[in-house]
Amino acid sequence: MSTEIETAAPSASTVRFQGATVPAPEGAPREFKLPREGDRPVKFRGWRLGEGNHGTGGNSGYESDHTRGTRVRVYLTTGGNLVIGVYRWSRWQGEGATGSAAVCGSAEAALAWLREDCGGELGAASLEAWAPLEAEAAEEVA
Repeated sequence: MSTEIETAAPSASTVRFQGATVPAPEGAPREFKLPREGDRPVKFRGWRLGEGNHGTGGNSGYESDHTRGTRVRVYLTTGGNLVIGVYRWSRWQGEGATGSAAVCGSAEAALAWLREDCGGELGAASLEAWAPLEAEAAEEVA
């Protein structure tokens, strides 16, 4: 299963996000197509904002020795939505790779989807992928 297809697209200077016009991320937006297990792929134009990886298994401590893993990517579309892509893989016999993705209209909705996808909490890959969204990375309380 391919995890992502990416092609170049024309550039944009601003994008609407959560009701505000904000500067677009650097570089031209790209075309992405994310596979989803048991559903249609998600196709959009935008920017990859963050990526996180987490693996387990193996004895060396090196990433290449992991026997199972998760990769989470966070994207911003030219229309101002966040897209979350999760790819899980395994080298164990009888286990394969799965892909899931969600389109979210807000940072809170994206975090809620990530929590649900990971059994109620943000996993290590999700936290790493979310880190570049500095303004949304921490829960702010009064």
